Amino acid sequence: MAQSIGTISFPHASPRIHRAPGSWWGFALFALLTPLVLLLAVVLAVQLAYNGRIFPGVSVDGVPIGGLSQAEAAWLIEESLRLSPNEQIEIRAAEHVWRLPVGQLGVRPDTETVLARAYAAGRSEPFWKRPFTWWQMIQKGYDIPPVYTVDEDAIRVLLTNAANAIARPPQDARVALVGIEVVEYPAIMGRSLDWEASEARVRTALARGQRTSIDLVVQEEPPLITSAAEAAAFIRQVLAQPLHVEATMPYWAPTSEGVVQRTRTLRLTIDQARLAQMLRIEPEQLDDGRRTWRVRLDVTALRPDLEALAARIHQPAREARFDYDPQTGVLTPLVVSQDGVELDVDAALAAVEDALRTGQSSVELPLTITPPPVSTADASKFNITGVAAKGYSTFTGSPAGRKQNVAVAAARFNGVVIPPHSEFSFNKYLGWVVDAMGYEESYIILGNRTEVGIGGGVCQVSTTLFRAAFWGGFRITERYAHGYRVSYYEPPVGMDATVYSPYVDFKFVNDTDNYYLIESEVNQRTAELTFYLYGPDTGRTVQMIGPTILETTPALAPIYTEDPSLPAGVVEQVDWARDGAKVKVERIVTDASGNQLYHDVFWSNYRPWAARYLVGTGPSAESTPVTQESGER
Repeated sequence: MAQSIGTISFPHASPRIHRAPGSWWGFALFALLTPLVLLLAVVLAVQLAYNGRIFPGVSVDGVPIGGLSQAEAAWLIEESLRLSPNEQIEIRAAEHVWRLPVGQLGVRPDTETVLARAYAAGRSEPFWKRPFTWWQMIQKGYDIPPVYTVDEDAIRVLLTNAANAIARPPQDARVALVGIEVVEYPAIMGRSLDWEASEARVRTALARGQRTSIDLVVQEEPPLITSAAEAAAFIRQVLAQPLHVEATMPYWAPTSEGVVQRTRTLRLTIDQARLAQMLRIEPEQLDDGRRTWRVRLDVTALRPDLEALAARIHQPAREARFDYDPQTGVLTPLVVSQDGVELDVDAALAAVEDALRTGQSSVELPLTITPPPVSTADASKFNITGVAAKGYSTFTGSPAGRKQNVAVAAARFNGVVIPPHSEFSFNKYLGWVVDAMGYEESYIILGNRTEVGIGGGVCQVSTTLFRAAFWGGFRITERYAHGYRVSYYEPPVGMDATVYSPYVDFKFVNDTDNYYLIESEVNQRTAELTFYLYGPDTGRTVQMIGPTILETTPALAPIYTEDPSLPAGVVEQVDWARDGAKVKVERIVTDASGNQLYHDVFWSNYRPWAARYLVGTGPSAESTPVTQESGER
């Protein structure tokens, strides 16, 4: 037995052809593709046979054109679809009728479009589907509807004539006020041609070769104001009685049981004679496109009355203030809170007009109630556990006026409560620094010199409060150093904060979830000022680095100024020499977990300062010349 790769031979047997196993797949593929090849051949043969001709079964408006060449089919289509130029088409619009010959409208067969559709029949499907399409066309037929072209200008002229013939504008109902008498005029319905819908209808009908009448689309146009009866009745109703305008506002009243909140009502009455003068009848556009007559008050006439009422209603919001006794833990209200009340005049005018429209004889004006940032009821949220932060400074050597000013300014902050996540502004609570508030004249820093002015010593208060916020670990958002070094604020150098309301402020943020109560303590005997921030422990640790004096500049030479108000020979010192310095103070604040919250740097650039002296040039004093000293050091 002989053996070879892929073939087995047997002795004494007839020779045979043996195929490898893979050759069976080729045979199967050949068997599968043969019908497809035959189908393609049939499709190609039919298409070649009808190349340039219409497939059987195709007709145009019932006229068979199957098997015809394109030229033959075009001639037959043209003949079968041709209309007589004198054949008339009836056009209707409302009671108007027009009979127009098709020739005037330019109605002609669109042979090219129809022929293209007929020739495409049986040729637009996939090749494998075409034999089935041909079979259905032969069995059931395939009719192409007629298509006509029209003269666009003729249609435009037709529609223009129709629109003009049926047009009738609507007329609104009207109402007029003659004195106190109301006169009404009825509405009239309008009519117009819906051009777009009519044009589409005419074009579609003519393009399809329609012989029956064509109805244009006519739409009724109702007047925008269909009746004035409601406005007339409303005017009579408004003039039947006076209009009472009322505003109810809260206020605080002292009683034997304490301060309680009550209300009072302010009233304004508008009589019928004035209402008649203020009535205005105006058209108003509604959301659905219609209009109506709106009767309102003349705003310019009523505004002065409501502005005067708003001035009577105005009530500013007042924050509550408290006193905390650290010995007993008792929290006592110092100032009872009060809601702010305002009247929006524009909103009040709108409310009056709404009341008139709804037939009311009185209207309650809307008031804006603004609760203060801290109310008396918030006391239960304070959770004071002790002193959360403290600031300290001394004003030893201050003249009497400056001591008075420190006490007055410090009292402005006593009992102030800082709500959670709010910014504290020193100038907000400081208010006006004038003699009427109890301030006296003392030396103040103004520009590049020290001068006598109202309020000298206020910066002692801002500096001390700055130190409390500094050591409390709160975020400082605004702080300015003085123009030169002041002895009252040292040591340490660089820990002062100047203010000049309303331009220069000191601010910090209570960036916690707690309330903090400010209390000031002024000891005139020891000349000490302390600020306490009562509340929960912040859990923060504050580390101060410095102060570091980076640069120094020698003081300027003394300045002598003649003063005729001082006796001759008397010299009074009003400014003291100070070296200039650039000072850096750093602060690192960490929370209870040791995470760093802030690493602040506070810079102070102090200018060198000259000593200033006033030299008397007035009448000589009887006593020996002396040198007087006063002012800040």
